[in-house]
Amino acid sequence: MQLPRRVPWTSLFELEQVCEWIYSPSSTAQDRQRAQHRLSAWATASILPSSLSSTLALLTALSLDTPTTTLPTLALRQTYTLSLIRLVNSLVDPLQGGMYARPIAHIARQLGIPAWWVELRHAGTHEDLPGLGVLREAAKEALDWLYTHYFLPTLHASTPLPPTYSSPLPLLKQYKSLSKSLAKDASLFHLRGEMDALLRAWERWVGEVRVALAGWWGEGQGDEGEGEGDRACMDVLADSLLAKGGLVPISRKKRPTLRNPTLLPSLAIWLPLLKSLQTHHPQFAPSLYSALLARISSSEDVSEGTTCLVWAKWCVSAWPGAVGKETALLEACLLLGETGGNELLRTLVRLLGEGEEKVERLLQVVAGQRVSAWEEGDVRIMEDRLERLQAAVEPSPVVETQEKGDAGGDVPPLVEEVRGWRLLEAQEWSARPIGWVA
Repeated sequence: MQLPRRVPWTSLFELEQVCEWIYSPSSTAQDRQRAQHRLSAWATASILPSSLSSTLALLTALSLDTPTTTLPTLALRQTYTLSLIRLVNSLVDPLQGGMYARPIAHIARQLGIPAWWVELRHAGTHEDLPGLGVLREAAKEALDWLYTHYFLPTLHASTPLPPTYSSPLPLLKQYKSLSKSLAKDASLFHLRGEMDALLRAWERWVGEVRVALAGWWGEGQGDEGEGEGDRACMDVLADSLLAKGGLVPISRKKRPTLRNPTLLPSLAIWLPLLKSLQTHHPQFAPSLYSALLARISSSEDVSEGTTCLVWAKWCVSAWPGAVGKETALLEACLLLGETGGNELLRTLVRLLGEGEEKVERLLQVVAGQRVSAWEEGDVRIMEDRLERLQAAVEPSPVVETQEKGDAGGDVPPLVEEVRGWRLLEAQEWSARPIGWVA
């Protein structure tokens, strides 16, 4: 589930106003300055989305470049270059993940960033600063790009198309074949290089998924947004490993059973890939465990569900730091309550909490719950309850106007109105430094 994002504006009207100040054909230098001031105020109060932060940097650079400016040309070139570097880095860096960094040009191509901006970024970082004319053109084009790729989609949001990325099945088959060969004959040292290359190919696929999901999940907000995007990427990866021929063998004879819950044949094949993914992506283990639980609860094939059960127990024992035992138990118990008592989930809970009395008591509580089917009459019952609650609530006291007493003095109101944050009217506002109490 995608978490709600924090934004600096109170309504989209404020963002639309900023967009109009910048991009309207009738906007003046004063309008763009107002937009710059509004973005600066937002940046002071909260974390700006990276696109708005880049917009502010570009507006600042353009506002300094006037016919009457006293800044030297070198200072203007440095300001323009820094704003463009920050723009490219803020778009590309969040999509870099894992041990093997992807070329910036490849990620920029997937995001639709012009290639010559990447060249300007490289020149401004490692070579001589680009010329002022080129930088001016790049800054204006960057503002137009942000209008198309950020302001318009944000102001006119609609359900985005599902993310598209290449299928992992070819990588899955290639890895499985190579790993089987190494598991059967450890003397095949010449295949070690191929295995390393294949693990890097998996990292490239993860990077491709990360870029594809960036547009689907929206622009992240700080560490929270980045963490949510990583988890979504790992969820896709975990689902791909549970595809046909993945962690669950196609042959039923090769699958573990509750009487013989061993993973030795499959573990020898998949352990190198699993260790590599967990080393480079700490969110992988929780995602894999959640995917296994979902497969256990939804699978109609007992053999497939048992295999996922054994893998889930292995995840908890192999990665105790990433998949804590208590967290794993809680997640399994919650799913057990939702499904109305899945026997395989019940077995997993007993295996994870073996020897603990509280687990048995918890299972008894879950067993006593019955998930009733939703009926149309339930809506009427809920409406009746709501009406009774609203009728039982006393109306809140209203602040009455002060009345004159017999002695001619003012009688204070019995109840003072308690007010929270509110938007001041224009006549109530007076400029004060931040933190100043009027």
